[in-house]
Amino acid sequence: MLAGHPYLKVVVDRAENTWHLLDTAAHPFHVNYVATRVLAMELAELDADLDTFNASVYADPARRFLLGVLSLHTDQDAEGRERTFLVLETTEADTMDGQLLQFFYEFVRERVDGRLPVLLKPANHGQEEELAAISDQRLPRILSHELFGSRVRTPLNPGEAVGRLRFFRTDEEYAAAAGELGWADIVAMPCLPDDVPRTAGFLNTAPITPLSHTNVLASGWGIPNAIVRDLEQLVEKHDLDGAWVRYQVREDEISLERLDHEPVLRAPAWHQQRIRLEPPLLEDAPVLSLHRLRGADRDRYGTKAANLGELHHVLDSRTADLTAFYGRPRPPRDDLYGHLAARLGLDAPSMPQLRSRAAEFVSATVGAPEGVALPFALQQHFLASSPAIQQGIGKLKMALELDATDVLDPICLQLQQLIRHTPIPESVLRQMSPAFPAPPAARGRLGGRSSTNAEEQAG
Repeated sequence: MLAGHPYLKVVVDRAENTWHLLDTAAHPFHVNYVATRVLAMELAELDADLDTFNASVYADPARRFLLGVLSLHTDQDAEGRERTFLVLETTEADTMDGQLLQFFYEFVRERVDGRLPVLLKPANHGQEEELAAISDQRLPRILSHELFGSRVRTPLNPGEAVGRLRFFRTDEEYAAAAGELGWADIVAMPCLPDDVPRTAGFLNTAPITPLSHTNVLASGWGIPNAIVRDLEQLVEKHDLDGAWVRYQVREDEISLERLDHEPVLRAPAWHQQRIRLEPPLLEDAPVLSLHRLRGADRDRYGTKAANLGELHHVLDSRTADLTAFYGRPRPPRDDLYGHLAARLGLDAPSMPQLRSRAAEFVSATVGAPEGVALPFALQQHFLASSPAIQQGIGKLKMALELDATDVLDPICLQLQQLIRHTPIPESVLRQMSPAFPAPPAARGRLGGRSSTNAEEQAG
């Protein structure tokens, strides 16, 4: 099963004018099957030259073997009648041009049940561009959003959760309750907002892409996520809003089971464990150009500024070894030096040659911005210059200690206004001004940034 659909792997052998259909349970990899069952190779022989073999089946324009997947789908046509069809696609790494894609499609089309439509799904942008020059009549196709956008239920991130279902029909309903959502809630609504807090599970009632921000969050947090377009009917039928449920997402099934009573749940480790930030170093430090910073300066200037300093160092010195990542073992490969050499256009280079070419490539391709970094000490001087700001920070600390969440927003808004309208002390300005080689107006434009996300928004 693939995203809820049964499928088989396909190998077309152009030399023998035949094809092979693979059961993934027995043959999880196309290349292993081709090597051992068709070419009579040993796996050790394949592993010893895997990169060359992969290139021969995924990138060679005159390749003998065409590899893909044939899956079975069912949806409804415009009049509500059930329609069953097949979808053929290659792997994402495949570089088939339009001519090969058409040959692949026609070869398979001739060998499957004529009553079933067969559609080709391009696996990458390169294939989409190749298909643009071929008529839909000659080569019927379907794109990912068309294939999955009409499905009633689509698994996005597998997993299981027991929690309380919170169903919101509108963004306004969600906004009114967002502050009270907890770790044991399963949030369901048409499209979850990007700033949704970490909860037990997600449910979408409108189609979203598997690469949406909230699904990336679900994947990183290890919580179930799915599209269930008929959820509102299920909620009304079984009175699920606010009920305790068992929610399961698998590749072939999505289930939502109401529980008879509130379960005994233990808060997860991520909820129990507080995040601790290392305190910044606040002793006086000068305003420095980015290229003068190194990684060890992060406690005084911030991690991003320190990393930009490291980038300047790498680009300026040309002494850093940029091949180390490719030197790690990647079983069955001892390393990826050969892959790097090919990407850099080198044929069997020595290690000094490879390192030198990598440094040249990075120097010609990557740039680091010019700029200056302000130390944390300057911000501390600014905050300490205003008794009103100090009082506001004291109120905020007290509210946090007392867990008085209802007053946090007003206190933060008040602090925001104070910081906006408090003049920068002359002592701070004197340290900042000499750091710029010319007045900002003479340079045309000066950009300011900080290390937090979402600060550039209007609010």
